[in-house]
Order: sequence, then structure tokens, then C-alpha cells
Amino acid sequence: MEKVVAVVPTFNRSSTLTRCIQSLLSQTHPLYKILIVDNNSGEKHKEKILQLIRESPNLVEALFLDENYGGAGGFEKGVRFAFEKFHPDFLWLMDDDAYPTESCLENLVQTYKTLTSQGRPVGAVAPLIQGIDTGKYQFYHHKRVSSVILKEKPVKSTFEELEDIEELDANAFVGLLVPRRSIEIAGTPDGSFFIYGDDTEYTLRLSRKFKLKIYLVKKSVIYHQDTPQVNGSVPPQQLWKYYYQVRNKYLMLESFGKNRMLKEYSKLLFTLSQVKSLIACLIKTEYRGYRRLRFAIILKGILHGLLRYKGKTLSPENFKIKGN
Repeated sequence: MEKVVAVVPTFNRSSTLTRCIQSLLSQTHPLYKILIVDNNSGEKHKEKILQLIRESPNLVEALFLDENYGGAGGFEKGVRFAFEKFHPDFLWLMDDDAYPTESCLENLVQTYKTLTSQGRPVGAVAPLIQGIDTGKYQFYHHKRVSSVILKEKPVKSTFEELEDIEELDANAFVGLLVPRRSIEIAGTPDGSFFIYGDDTEYTLRLSRKFKLKIYLVKKSVIYHQDTPQVNGSVPPQQLWKYYYQVRNKYLMLESFGKNRMLKEYSKLLFTLSQVKSLIACLIKTEYRGYRRLRFAIILKGILHGLLRYKGKTLSPENFKIKGN
């Protein structure tokens, strides 16, 4: 039996984490270990993690970090720790609000075996992600990515359009199964992203830099919380995340440009697209009440991206909401 270790970063979300762990324990392909990577949660949440360990002491372990390194830092540290300690055949990268169906892992492993037996260089295999609240498939997590500006688009728009196995450019860390060989070749996820884009960067690193293909497996399904929205937009309390979306896109453009001219051209195009977003802040009615805040977040993301800032440069713990 292949040795599979699940890596699950978490921060103050013990309710979704508990459901996630229950789903992992119910897999038809048994896991060797489940590593919870705690980003310095509060005591209440840490106690819940300790309870999960007590309930499954042979399967569940935890890596308690000394501060909040974000999802990206949690995956980087967790992957490195699990890789070195457990020597797995696969690492299963899992959001703490994702709940795989019972046969999800079994289907991923079997598909990986089939693809490699055909001589294909497989970097990772991914399950189809279905939203819990809406029931809709989250195709935006299964990506085609352009060469210039790294524009992302869903691999398909409907379930019926999907082939049984679809080749991707990039995918989210929502049940992504990564074989040991990929980590040996491409290394770990980049924790300097803090949050957002680290999964796209890593899977693009596999598919573009190292020519290890990413595949979506239609019959392997995982349920995932839908992104909360207010009137079709990110709620004000979550606007700090948009900063990292903008800033980290510059980091990716710097990393994947084929030459300096293409990198700078791509950055220019992306900056112009964000200038349009700045203008939208001032005129669109859905941003009324938080125009200045949204404007400041985007502008800060642009400036810090151009200056190549990395790490936790905007603290979600200190993020204050003021309407305007």
C-alpha cells in the first residue's frame, strides 16, 4: 500500500478542520499519517487539535508553529516536515475546509498509477472540487494559464464538458496529490507568498519549469467551502486577502517570465489592469461604503508587488475596517 501523508494547514478554524479530518479518516485508501499544521491558533482551537490527536493517536499528528505563517507558510513547513519525517510516497495537500468523498484518494492514486504506467511524467493529480453552499463545481481552481500576464481561466465551464482526465497548467491545494518525486525535483511550496497564489505558483513550477504534468481526475470528488461574498464581491472584512492576490501576482510574473523584456511587459499589462480596478473602486456602486479601503488595498498591492515584497507584509490580525 502506498504511503500517503495528508498535510492540512489551519488557523482558528477547528469546526471545519474537525470535519476535514473526519473525511480523511474515512478514505477507502487508508492514510499513513495526517499532519495538521497549526498557524499559532488560539488556545481553544489548539485544544481541539489535541483532542483530534487523542482520538486517533496513530494517525493524526500536529506541527504547532510559533506564529501565523499563512496558508503558504503552513504548506511549505508542513510539506518539508512530512517529507523528512515520514518519507511518504505521496503528500496530499488539503485545505482545512475541504472534505474529500470516501473514494477520492483511491481514485487519485489509481489514476496516477495508470498515467505513469503509460510513461507520462506526472507532477500531481487533483480531484474535482465542488462547492458545498452552491453545489456548483469550482472550475476556477482547475486552471489554464497564459504565457503573458499569467492570465487564468477555468479548464472547462461545465461538468459535461470535462474529459475523464484533463491536463492542467495549475491547480489549487484542495486535495492535490503530489508524488515524492515531484518534491525531490521541484522542492516545496513557497511560503513567502503568505496566502494566495502559492498553489498556482507551485503547480506552474511543476508543469512549466520541470515539465511534470498536472491532471484533473473527474471521478475523484472533493467538497469545498464556497468563498463568502456580499453582493457578488469580497466582504470588507476579507479585503486584506486581495492585497496578497495583487502583490503575489507580481512575484509570479517575475518568476515565470522567459526573459527580462517579457517579465517587464507582463508587469506593465498587469499594472494597467489593476489601474482599471482602482478606477472601478471610485465609480462602481457595489463598492460604496468601502471605496477608500479597497482603493488603498489594491494600490498597496501594486506598489509592494513592484518592489518585490515577500512574506507577511499585511497582517490580517491588525486589519481594521472603516467605512467611507
